[in-house]
Amino acid sequence: MKKLVLVLMLIVTLASCGKKEEKKEYITYDTDGGEKLEPQLITDGFKLLVPDKEGYVFIGWKDDEGNYVSENDIKSSIHLTAEYSNEKFHFTEGYLIIINITDSGTNYLNLIRGKESEKIVPTIDIDYYRLILDGKPYEYGTEIVLKGTRKLVIYS
Repeated sequence: MKKLVLVLMLIVTLASCGKKEEKKEYITYDTDGGEKLEPQLITDGFKLLVPDKEGYVFIGWKDDEGNYVSENDIKSSIHLTAEYSNEKFHFTEGYLIIINITDSGTNYLNLIRGKESEKIVPTIDIDYYRLILDGKPYEYGTEIVLKGTRKLVIYS
């Protein structure tokens, strides 16, 4: 009986030695006065959360070195700080803020103001490799409906 117990203990010990506990990686958010966001587990296909700060437009997330980051840049735990527009907006009209993000930083290119629900097609006069409208891919030439404040980010 003692041998059987020892053999079972040996089997359990060996089986548990082969398992490594997987380290979980998280994103922590500083929303700079915006709504509080809980830490986010990094998983396959995760999307960065978008905070709301009344009267301001969220531009993007910066890492501790001040660099803008996207989902593709994040491989391990990281702390991100929200970046908002410098201007406070009034939401009686529709707005489209056009922002250009390059390796050297962010530039505000244009603010298009129009009537709520107005449809526009913005022109882009710079070379770019990706367009993002409200956090989703945007195809150049597609109509945009002004609804509150929308944000078109140009990565050039």
